[in-house]
Amino acid sequence: MEVAVKAFQGVPLVGNGCFNDWYPPVVFEHEDHEYVATVFGALVSNWSLMMALCAAKGPNPAPLSST
Repeated sequence: MEVAVKAFQGVPLVGNGCFNDWYPPVVFEHEDHEYVATVFGALVSNWSLMMALCAAKGPNPAPLSST
């Protein structure tokens, strides 16, 4: 997990030329640009949130309490 967090921290997510400036192409006939951009934005948002939470927990997060 530490390797994944370090790799994530090297991915720019703001500013010109950042990771999410890329727009995925429309591949299937039932898709349009708005659809693929929305799905990509949602995936990037969720991925960046999860990775930021992992980074905040540190290398050995405490297990969740069962109570």
